[in-house]
Amino acid sequence: MIEGTKVTLRIHFGGIMEKARETYKYKGELGVNTVSWEFYDISWRKFLKFCWEDACINAPVRFIWFKEFGKEMKTVNYVFE
Repeated sequence: MIEGTKVTLRIHFGGIMEKARETYKYKGELGVNTVSWEFYDISWRKFLKFCWEDACINAPVRFIWFKEFGKEMKTVNYVFE
């Protein structure tokens, strides 16, 4: 993707991910926001800023779990700092 390309992300926050047999379940969600960010600008710091300012979460972020919209939860991946 080139600079200027926007990506729409649906961010669920405030919960925990649990392994359930061959898939995952997200429990305890506090909320969800949809954001449109420049692809080149997505970073760990940007997610932290989102958590602190938009989601009002002060707890440490240990993992960012992600999957393509519409895909099954068993396709989920994660990144960590």
